[in-house]
Amino acid sequence: MDQPASLEQFRASFSVCVSFLFLKGVFIGFRMPKSPQN
Repeated sequence: MDQPASLEQFRASFSVCVSFLFLKGVFIGFRMPKSPQN
């Protein structure tokens, strides 16, 4: 097993997961009605 290759794959997977969660949060934020706090 190549550690550098495994680390690179882990970083790529982590980046995709973070970007997906971020986009999902933004999508939900836009869909939700304006909060009274804002």
